[in-house]
Amino acid sequence: MSLSEHAISTLISYWHELMGNAPQAMREEARTVTETLLQSPALRRLAENPLLLTMLLVVKHGAGRLPPDRVSLYDRAVEVLLDTWNIKGHEPLNPREAVPQLAYVAFELMKSGRQTATERELLPIIEECRQNVPMIRRYTTDAPHEFLKRVELRSSLMVEAGHVAEGGKTVPFYQFRHLTFQEYLAAVAAVQGHHSGYKQGETLLDPLKDVVVADEWKEIIPMAAVLGRKQAQPLIAELVSRGEEIQQKFVATGSFPEKSEWLIHKLPACISRLVQCLIEEAEFSQESLGATLPLVSFFARGCHSPENWGALSRGPYGDELVHQALVMYIEMDWPRETWLRNTVAALSALSRANPDRLYDEDLAALRAPIASMDEKDLSLALLTICGVLVRRSEEIVESLLPLLPKIEKSAILPSAPVIEAANWALGLVYHIAEEKGVKVSPPSHLVLDHLTSAWVREKDQSESIRAFALASVLAFPRGSWKPQLAGSERSKLRSYLTREKLQDSPDNYSLLAAGLVGFHAGDVFSNQELLILLRSRSGERAHRISSLIESIDLSDEDRVS
Repeated sequence: MSLSEHAISTLISYWHELMGNAPQAMREEARTVTETLLQSPALRRLAENPLLLTMLLVVKHGAGRLPPDRVSLYDRAVEVLLDTWNIKGHEPLNPREAVPQLAYVAFELMKSGRQTATERELLPIIEECRQNVPMIRRYTTDAPHEFLKRVELRSSLMVEAGHVAEGGKTVPFYQFRHLTFQEYLAAVAAVQGHHSGYKQGETLLDPLKDVVVADEWKEIIPMAAVLGRKQAQPLIAELVSRGEEIQQKFVATGSFPEKSEWLIHKLPACISRLVQCLIEEAEFSQESLGATLPLVSFFARGCHSPENWGALSRGPYGDELVHQALVMYIEMDWPRETWLRNTVAALSALSRANPDRLYDEDLAALRAPIASMDEKDLSLALLTICGVLVRRSEEIVESLLPLLPKIEKSAILPSAPVIEAANWALGLVYHIAEEKGVKVSPPSHLVLDHLTSAWVREKDQSESIRAFALASVLAFPRGSWKPQLAGSERSKLRSYLTREKLQDSPDNYSLLAAGLVGFHAGDVFSNQELLILLRSRSGERAHRISSLIESIDLSDEDRVS
């Protein structure tokens, strides 16, 4: 779970209280460090993780400066532990001697799927490293056993973690101070060739090809991409290639996850690695970035997966990702299961400094594109509003009320992507307003007529955004609007509302829209018939419509006991 600003500030304050003897100076330094971390998007991403925040403070204390990103943090943390940790009675370790050997050990442990090894298992690995990386012998003067002890006593990067039975004896086993150090050093090994089987001229992909999508290597792959810089392109290209294969299969077979799996959606491993590479700010070529962004947009599905989409949206690749997702959305030929509309909304909202609020300057920035006739600008502004609205804040709904007439106007423009975004925005405004008790005037008759007419003509009404907008407009008196329906449209409404299969869809917005339109039309169902149909459906919303119908100008003889 990510730390809040308050939690970050509190932890930093406590740390400085424990580390300093001059209270006033420590308080001032704590304030400066807090401001620095919170104002830098890259550092804030690190500070939101409790372990990484602690490491940041350790590095700041030992090295006198804060690192700019996660890979730099691990690099400096290793340096601090080797050079300035446990300094009394222990000689410092030269990183050129220690890091290749520790990286070699980390990679071999990762390959075997282990986090621990006995001394007897570690010593041959260290000796093998010295054979394969001859430069180490120019720095080291002790035997592998002595080196292992020096690492433990001086740096605690590897520590004795317990004892196990081995060859009839009880022997100690070792592990890295934390799994994150093992993962970082394994990434170093892959990039620098500190692993068994290394061959001159191999690419970064060679030692990692068999594990690029293995769950145990999910942290190592993006760190290796960051460390590899331009040499990471073959690794990124492999991830892209695997992602394109999955995408082609999805499109060809339609084997997308069901809508019910949204909130627990897990990205394909190769896409998750690409997302993390973007978050970590790995160096993408223009070609690889051009292939990666459409894949991420395709698979994001509303950004419900555990990846840090906010960090990605606010990072250096965020604007390009939003643009790519928007371009794909505007084309309107994406499979419904990709939920590109939701992805654009989420990414755009998360790219803002505060995705949960709309301040005066935010509203001012939205007014121009909302009034614009440019399809892209208007679609993005509307979807940004939707992305903020889904966070369900009463204050957001109230702040948007001045823009509501322009949102309504957008809902009847001759542009499919604009209509889609505007109807979603309308539905969210009315839905959340009712939920939060915010008074909102109903849409104009022109908008209601347009929504109704367009909705009843749709071929697939089961996932209609117009139905969502209509179903969300509940609380206005009967008689204030009467939809004009042709005979075929009335028949379609009757047929839709009486389908038996809808009994298993308590939150089907088309069912609710049919009930609402039928109620206001007055000549599709009798009041008694409509109430019976709605009461036969399970679900809170259907029952709420029933209660609303009963409460609005129904005569006693129309009521159902």
